[in-house]
Amino acid sequence: WAGRAWPSARAQTHLLAAMPQGAFPGVDETEVYSFLTQHSPTD
Repeated sequence: WAGRAWPSARAQTHLLAAMPQGAFPGVDETEVYSFLTQHSPTD
């Protein structure tokens, strides 16, 4: 899923300012990709 999914925390700007910097602040990419893998259709 890397490069195909863009998780995004939806919050007000002032809340995002307090979050750590990174590609997806406040989002654990490992959990997101694990979720997507578990829910992807098998070919």
